[in-house]
Amino acid sequence: PSQRYSGDDKLARLKHKDWLAPNEVLKIFENVKDPSFLLPAYQHYSKRKDYQPTESLYALLINKFGQAKMFDEIEEVMRTVNLEKRCRFSEEFFYNLMKIYGNLAGRINRAIEILFGMPDFGCWPSAK
Repeated sequence: PSQRYSGDDKLARLKHKDWLAPNEVLKIFENVKDPSFLLPAYQHYSKRKDYQPTESLYALLINKFGQAKMFDEIEEVMRTVNLEKRCRFSEEFFYNLMKIYGNLAGRINRAIEILFGMPDFGCWPSAK
């Protein structure tokens, strides 16, 4: 069955055959009003030939899910991030994630796990 993004015509661009540059993809996801469309849309995008994972896209998804308090969806994105070999992640990416878990979710232990997991991504925390 084809995935419908009811009411979000911006996401329809993901269905077109046109090649999408990473900044165009970011614009599409930035304009999504209903965060429940984000994960199915991302999964669709990840199957495209022009799929290019970027820290910016992952950060945007995580921030939108954080604002909507959709923490299970953040975990789903993080499972993808864990498997992602084509993308480098900055210290800021992880600090933002820790803030979401610590401040918005009240999951201090998860924030600490992220801190200790940073080296697995080739990212070493500085003394911030």
